[in-house]
Amino acid sequence: MIVQRFLHWLDTAPKSSRADAAAALARARLSSEMSAEEADAADAALTLLLDDQSAKVRYAMADVLASNAAAPRHLIMALARDQSDIAMLVLCRSPLFLDSELIEIIAANDAVSLLAIACRQPLSNRVASELIAAKNYDTCLALLQNSQINLSTENLRAIAENFGKHAEIREALLSGNNLPADIRQALISQMATALEKLVVGKTWLSEKRANRVVCEARDRSSLQLAFHVPPNEIAPLVEQLRKSEQLTAAFLVRSVCIGNISLFTAAIANLSSIPENRILAVLQQGRTAAFRAIYDRSGLPKAAIPAITAAVDIWRDEAELNDTDEDIQVQKHVMDRIIDQYISATPDPNQSLLALLRRISSEVTREAALMRVREISSAA
Repeated sequence: MIVQRFLHWLDTAPKSSRADAAAALARARLSSEMSAEEADAADAALTLLLDDQSAKVRYAMADVLASNAAAPRHLIMALARDQSDIAMLVLCRSPLFLDSELIEIIAANDAVSLLAIACRQPLSNRVASELIAAKNYDTCLALLQNSQINLSTENLRAIAENFGKHAEIREALLSGNNLPADIRQALISQMATALEKLVVGKTWLSEKRANRVVCEARDRSSLQLAFHVPPNEIAPLVEQLRKSEQLTAAFLVRSVCIGNISLFTAAIANLSSIPENRILAVLQQGRTAAFRAIYDRSGLPKAAIPAITAAVDIWRDEAELNDTDEDIQVQKHVMDRIIDQYISATPDPNQSLLALLRRISSEVTREAALMRVREISSAA
């Protein structure tokens, strides 16, 4: 019998030869050509090899058995408790593990085991959740790079909260197509904070100027994001903006000036605790006094009201207020009208607010010019 000869030979064989033989025996065990008696004898011999003093022997056996669903389960479980390079093979590849078994291994919080499990394909969100709870950076990055798992919103949010300040994690999260808008905005905010620290640290700009530049860039990015999210994600996005203290008067002025009325009404609803449909009805009917009362409940500075009402009036003339308009040429036209109306309707314009309106207008004009250049270039 092959197994008998193997056992007699094993005691005197050199390490390299034992490793080759262990791999050959493991392959033979997985073959359907073995009888039940031969398979039982092979299992016994392979079990003996679990205690071989050479890691090369155990590694060779694990390499053959790891990916096969027909591998003897007790061998796989034992190899999963072996040294790191051997355990990784079976933890990463073996289909024999139950989720509960993987979770039990995760509880030991061994970094190598966590990483191996994170690389499993496929992997359930239940196991992924336990991995994320371990708060290991490399493990979370491996989960994001695992193409065979569609991480749940809860798991994505947990990774973003734990490691969103790290550039590589941010990049991996933002590259996904299934990332909800509120998580994406939180990452944008973290990126802006990191950029501000870099700019100030390098003394490229003063702290005050860097803060303004970065905040305005963050606001523009958030508004750009809001144009592309489905309606059911607007409210969570607004809540994230509130938590990150981005729902400022300047942000709301920007949102209404560029025509993102859905985001604007959702933000006012969040801050004032008044239903969004009621706010939209007030805006559509041009009830300025009623809107002022709603705005007062938001706790935002009253100085912004004239610019906001001017923008609402003009967008109501241009289009339905329950729609947003990302047409940059329309935005440019509207911004010119907003500034003219704000100046003409306000005897003593707020200089800071007027400066903000002009910056928004300049940004929109620049973007319109760049888009025009691209159109000309593509038509050439």
